[in-house]
Amino acid sequence: SPRNLFEKLLRESDNLEIVTSGDNFFNFIATACALKEWMKKSPEMSTEVLKRFLKRVSQHKSLNICRDILCGKTEFKLVIGASGNGEKLIIDDLNYDPIEVKNEILDLFALHFRIKGQ
Repeated sequence: SPRNLFEKLLRESDNLEIVTSGDNFFNFIATACALKEWMKKSPEMSTEVLKRFLKRVSQHKSLNICRDILCGKTEFKLVIGASGNGEKLIIDDLNYDPIEVKNEILDLFALHFRIKGQ
């Protein structure tokens, strides 16, 4: 169910916090993108609230970048220990903080599941 996949997203988020690696980042974004698709096919998709939420998700910049990574349209590189002691996510020559990207995506979905509780 979408709720179960959201709980998996939470576990993937924890894994990425514990060990920031390309594998853990990829697993997180794969789960996030799958969650969006599962929500589309959910029986509650007929509700106007979910339709509006999924429209917002579809326009989310970080999630769209992640979708492009999963589809092979964009490559990413994760540099460990960049900028002193942090990590740097490089996508199309732009630098991102991988934990900030993760938190943006997680916050997006968490809002829905906190409100709906499903």
